[in-house]
Parts: sequence; C-alpha cells; structure tokens
Amino acid sequence: MSETIVLEQYPFSARRTAAENRETKRQRVYIMPTRHGAVFGLMLFAMAMGAINYNNSMAYILTFLLSSLSLVTLLHTCKNLAGILITQAPASPVFAGELAKFPLILDNRNGQLRLSIAFIKTKKKWSLLVDVLTSTGNEIPIASCNADANTFNRVDLPVKAKQRGLLHAGRIKVFTTFPLGLFKAWSYIDMKQPCLVYPKPAGQKYFPPFKLTEDIGIQGNASGTDDFIGFRNYRAGDSIKDIAWKAYAQHKGLFVKRFSGSGADKLHLSWDDVSTLPDVETCLSQLCLWIIEAESQSLQYSLELPEVFIDTGHGEEHQHRCLSALAHHNIKIINPEK
Repeated sequence: MSETIVLEQYPFSARRTAAENRETKRQRVYIMPTRHGAVFGLMLFAMAMGAINYNNSMAYILTFLLSSLSLVTLLHTCKNLAGILITQAPASPVFAGELAKFPLILDNRNGQLRLSIAFIKTKKKWSLLVDVLTSTGNEIPIASCNADANTFNRVDLPVKAKQRGLLHAGRIKVFTTFPLGLFKAWSYIDMKQPCLVYPKPAGQKYFPPFKLTEDIGIQGNASGTDDFIGFRNYRAGDSIKDIAWKAYAQHKGLFVKRFSGSGADKLHLSWDDVSTLPDVETCLSQLCLWIIEAESQSLQYSLELPEVFIDTGHGEEHQHRCLSALAHHNIKIINPEK
C-alpha cells in the first residue's frame, strides 16, 4: 500500500490538517550549513572581529548585510523542501543485472516553484547523526528534479538489481541546497514498496527435446505460422503481432488470425529440464530464457516448478505470471544497503 509523506518544518504546521485526514505521515525537515556555508560563517566572524577592532561603520554595515543574507537564505532553503507531499508508486519488474526504478510522485500543489531537489541513498542506522556530522561534504545524488508549481512531478530513483527476488530501496534522503548553497535542508523517505526482480535470462536458446507436441484437438485456436484458416475475437494476452490490423483499420473489430499446424504447439517447461545444471540460479536463468523465447515465438507454454504449476497459456500476463514464479522461488529479499 502506498504511503504519502509530507515534509514539514518543526514545529509541525497546523495547515496540514487536511493531509492528516488522508493518513499522511509527517516527516521533519532538518537543516545545517554546507561546507561553503561554514566557510561563509567563518568569514562573517572574521569581518565582525575586524569591525569591532577598528570600529569601522562600513565594516559593520557589510557584516550585518551579509549576515542578513545568510538568514534569508536559511529560510528559503528550508521552505524549498518543506510542504511537499511524496508518494511512492509501484515499481515495474526488471531482470537481474538491470537498473530498477523506484518512482516517487511529488505533490506540489501549493503554488510554489521548488528547484534543485535531490535524492540519495543513506543508511538507516545512525543516519541523522552521520548526516549532521557529514552535512558539509559533497554528495552525489542518484536523482534530482525541479518541482513545478501546482503540479504533480515524477522522479525515478535508480537502484542496481544485482540478483533476483524482492528488491527494497531502503532509506532515501531528499535534500536541497537552493538557492545559494550555504545551507542544506534534508529529510528521509523509507521506501516500503519492493521491486520484483526476475532471474537473469541466460543459457541455451533451443528448447528442451521432446517437449514440443501438437494437439490436434485445439488446432487453429492458438496463433501460429502455418496455413491461415480464419479469425477469432481478440482475447486479453494475445500477441499484438497476431492481430488482424487491416480489419481493425477498416473498423470491423479487433480480431486475431488463426493458423493450423504449429499454432497448436504446446511447450511444457519443468524443473526436470534444468536439473542437470550446476546451481539453482543457473536453472532459473535457463527457464527464464526459454519463457522469453517461447513468448517471442507465440508458443503456448506451461511451467512446472517444485510446488508450483502454471497451466498452458501465452501473452504478457501469462509471461509475467511465469517469471514471477521464478523470481519467488525460495524468494530472496534484497536490501541494497548490504
């Protein structure tokens, strides 16, 4: 279930009572000087000491002017982050070895333009203490954006999916140093929705022997590449390359071409076909490749794993169901912080 987080200054604003009714979680915004801000503060202190020592009115004016500038910058830096509502959206499945993208929806409907908002991964334990001690250091964000006023903005946080299973992004720090880089305001987002990571497709592309059989009883009900025998109505999950696009362009409806011969072929993939491979991950990778190949060839296929059986079918939904079964086999929960 998606959770909405509202970033607020401390003490929490009473203006967010509507947000509380929507079961939002309030998260405090912290602020500290950056490295440039610390140097700027030391410079102001030196200028103040010089003005006091020489009793120079112009030095006083310049010191107070720059001090006022720093205070205004502090307020604008905190305001640039406070008040944003952030919701995590579901992440699309990926294959092992690819970049998983965790989408965040930034609700910025309060009429204020927000610039240079960045995101970075951080460790959960002692994160606040570490961030306070290292707030002046340079950090390389994994994503950044500008949130336009009165709009929803989407940000995709990339995380490397090293192995199959359920990938959790962990804790994310959102921060900004706008407008002058003298202060850094930040808060935290606990990413709770995982990303499903399929096994990495690898192995032999040819199918296991003696598994490709023709069922005369359903001949012509599935898609194929031999003799054309007619049309049937489109069903969810049918391959788009088998759709009769000419008939659709003539406003006759959405139909799928029917063929005889290999259109009725059924491919049964089972754990026994890969039992001779050296380890579990290699077996899952081989089955994953066969599923992708079978789908690309519009074959009807089924999958049998220990304690799991998926009946014959084809299409994107069927492929996702089979690949999900491979990903959940002795499932692994992946934490990128480790």
